Amino acid sequence: MSGFAGLLEFPGEAEFFSQFLEPLALYDRQGSCLYKSKQFLSTLRETGTSESYFSGMADPGSHLYHYWQETIEKDFCEFIEPQLFCSLHAIAGTEAMVLKIQKCPLRLIVNSINYAAAVVNQKLEIICCNQQFIDLLEIHPTSGFQLNQLVHPEDQNVDRSLWSDLIAGRISEYNIEKRFLPGNQRIVWTNIHIQNIPPEQVPGTDLFYTVILEDISEVKATYEALILDHQRWNIFLSNRLNLFFQTNLSGKIYSASNAVVTTLGYPQEVLKGMQIVDLVHPRDRANFFRFLKLWSQPDHPAMMVECCFQKYRSQEEVYLYIHGQQLAGTSASSGILFYAVDITERKQLEQEIQAKEERYRSLVSNLPGAVYRASTDLSNDYYAFEVISPEIERITGYSAHEFLRNPNLYQSLILEDDQRMIKQAIARAVVLQEPFTIEYQIRDAAGELRWVQDRARCVMSESGRLQWIDGVLFDVTQQKQSEELLRAVFEQAAVGINLMDREGNLIRVNQKQCEMLGYSELEMIGLAAMNLTLPEEQAQKQKLLQDLLDGRIKSYSMDKLDVKKNGELLWVTITMSAIRERDHLKYVVTLVQDITERKRAEAEKAIVRAALESSEAQLRLMFESAPIGVSITDQNGRIVKTNAAMQEFLGYSQAELRQVSFDHYTHPEDLEIDLQQFQALISGTISHYQLEKRYIRKDGTIVWGNLRIASEIDRHGEPLTFAFLEDITERKQQEQRLRDQEAELRAIFEASPSGIGAIDRAGNFLRINKAYQKVMGYEFSQLSGMTFRDLTYPDDLNRDLELYEKVLTGEIDTYQIEKRYIRPDGSVFWASLTVVAVRQSDGQLQFSFGLTEDITERKRAEQAADHFLQLLRSSLDLSTDGILLLDLQWHLIHYNQQFMKLWEISEETLEMQDDWKLVNAMKQKVVEPEQFVAQIQEEYRCSQIEDIREWQLLNGKTYLRISRPQVIDGRIVGRVVSYREIKTSTL
Repeated sequence: MSGFAGLLEFPGEAEFFSQFLEPLALYDRQGSCLYKSKQFLSTLRETGTSESYFSGMADPGSHLYHYWQETIEKDFCEFIEPQLFCSLHAIAGTEAMVLKIQKCPLRLIVNSINYAAAVVNQKLEIICCNQQFIDLLEIHPTSGFQLNQLVHPEDQNVDRSLWSDLIAGRISEYNIEKRFLPGNQRIVWTNIHIQNIPPEQVPGTDLFYTVILEDISEVKATYEALILDHQRWNIFLSNRLNLFFQTNLSGKIYSASNAVVTTLGYPQEVLKGMQIVDLVHPRDRANFFRFLKLWSQPDHPAMMVECCFQKYRSQEEVYLYIHGQQLAGTSASSGILFYAVDITERKQLEQEIQAKEERYRSLVSNLPGAVYRASTDLSNDYYAFEVISPEIERITGYSAHEFLRNPNLYQSLILEDDQRMIKQAIARAVVLQEPFTIEYQIRDAAGELRWVQDRARCVMSESGRLQWIDGVLFDVTQQKQSEELLRAVFEQAAVGINLMDREGNLIRVNQKQCEMLGYSELEMIGLAAMNLTLPEEQAQKQKLLQDLLDGRIKSYSMDKLDVKKNGELLWVTITMSAIRERDHLKYVVTLVQDITERKRAEAEKAIVRAALESSEAQLRLMFESAPIGVSITDQNGRIVKTNAAMQEFLGYSQAELRQVSFDHYTHPEDLEIDLQQFQALISGTISHYQLEKRYIRKDGTIVWGNLRIASEIDRHGEPLTFAFLEDITERKQQEQRLRDQEAELRAIFEASPSGIGAIDRAGNFLRINKAYQKVMGYEFSQLSGMTFRDLTYPDDLNRDLELYEKVLTGEIDTYQIEKRYIRPDGSVFWASLTVVAVRQSDGQLQFSFGLTEDITERKRAEQAADHFLQLLRSSLDLSTDGILLLDLQWHLIHYNQQFMKLWEISEETLEMQDDWKLVNAMKQKVVEPEQFVAQIQEEYRCSQIEDIREWQLLNGKTYLRISRPQVIDGRIVGRVVSYREIKTSTL
């Protein structure tokens, strides 16, 4: 037959097939070999197997005939020769069969054991054994040789029940003593250990078991001598409630009290002759064995150790506090006496507490803040952590260990003024019996000030005394700095700004408006805005406001008179706009501009016009009613006439003012410039001038005035000089405060850890702080002629421009996005950008602030997590188990095709990602639906639960379900649930 049994035909195919690295051979249906790979021939040589072993496999007389016939119907895998594991596979649609071989892993198992070892099947037929096994039992096993053929007749049935439990899968191993009769008929006492070989280690259709023999013939002779000593202990041990063991120096049990039988469940006949270490849980055996060696040393003092034992068959854990003492005597009668106390209940309680603590620590470590418990004494200003989570180090720069070692450390970090505020907050919370939230400043390990938000509650004793405080600390430094920056912009605006709720009450005002109206901020908050309006104008304003609230108009402007706190009237222009969110009114913003100066200028012109027209009645009326100081002087600078406001401002009467010239009450430092301007006015060089200058009142106090001088010729040809003087003392004081606040704002701007840049409407940079230079890599001089568009990664520009356009048009005042930037060296980094608009009184954008924070590392972590998830999903799709990936809320994240196949659930149902609909669909298919749902609900409540159990389906199948939490970097992020169809129980 040419080609791969008709499957392939090409020149050089034999050479091609022989190059395969796997041990493969190709046969036709008549059992004739077509091709063999080099690895196939090499494996035969290494195992000493002849090629003739596989010849004529289709011949009924062949050893492999029945495997060959089964493979015609289905694939088959088997240990068909002690040295080899073989698999046969029929190629669909052809007459070809593929044979794959590999060296038998059973041979590797027995050769790796230093004791006499063999591998047997369920019939106790020896599959393979090592040389020590052959030497001990003096045998040459052939195919089908059973180990039972050498067992002493009296010991044939001593482990019948244990062997039944082992092959049924109820236990995975056991130890027992047995006698064997080698070829010379002498008796060999052995300690025999039999253990199943996991199927995944040796793939195939049969189950195999390792048999390890330890020759204890000499020990048994010693044991016979100890039997006599055992008699004297029997009565004492059997009547004790506590557990007693007596062993030889190697740990073999001679006797045990009835309490041992009751506690561990081992029958006396099983216990006798067992190694005490075999009763110990596998995880504690190495440690126990180390102590056993110490106990067996001559004259070694008694020792106590806590150890976990296992009950007979059930493997249930039992914790014992065990005391070991070597017994004095001859070499034939010496041994070790063990006295033990059952502490299982105590250990279970400790484990339960430890598990709760572990869950608590896991919860605490994943919180964004530092969780703490603090003791405090309000009378002594004492405040110290008893418990604090590791997050405290990120906030303060000090580790949790340092705080616990130095109880006064945290209190020393809190600013002195804030310590009093904290004490008051705690005292108030104790009285009101309610949680509290406060914000204060601390100085971190680097000496820098940080803002902390403390959310806590006071825990009281039954007697009503404060026991401790439980709380969480959050670092809100960046948030506070951003708030301070925005607050500074709000407060330093050149116009009055207020926010009003739907009921017309003021909820926030800036300093400028407070100064304009003479109120404090506290007085204005909650004040009805309508109370600031003259009664006769309220109806008109109320109608416009209602139209604004109802959405009939978006904004309106008007000139009006506001009533100041002292009752004075103030001319203002107001612009009111409604701020909405999802069609719901959030608040009304009002911009208030003082236009008193403009109104006064109009009044001054009216006074001059009346004087020039010699309208005495009109002049007197306007002159005396003017709210600012007005005077008429001659060309020598002497006052002819003043009004009451001028007299009140300077503190002189009109008669006194007529006796002096203006240099008498002008501040010396401002006199020269005033004289120069006045001389220019008299000479006709200028017709008017204006300046701000200081005056000295009669009582000696210094005040500021805004002086406006104009010279006119009356109808008789005489020159008249009009002086209009406005008291600006308060404004000057305010300007000084503004300069101080501006310096403070500048300091905040420069010291902010976040990068801040101010840009104009076109996107040009007006100013940047040091943090911005550091994160962007540009000096301010390098940004000349550049806009934020030049720094933005091209793929992220459109979204940024779209949002900035909304800022320009006034749709929004702020937005936040994550985008990429390009540094001068061409490197790209990710940043979080928050843009805040600063608008003029007319609502037009004046400039905007951009707060930038480098988030490159966070983005890399997110990308790595996404990549890992993709790899995980690809791996799951190749699994032979049905697998579900769920998040912590049990939302379905991913499933593989094998899951759909096992449970016969449609892809449409799974794509709905409705976890409980999926559970209900699965519930309909299991024999115990209520228990199935209860287990899932328990895992939903406690994310740390691991569960492995078998579930019977209504269709007769059995699925092994394994459910474990999914852990990444030590943190539980979800759950992995797998289902596997099994033929026989594995539990």
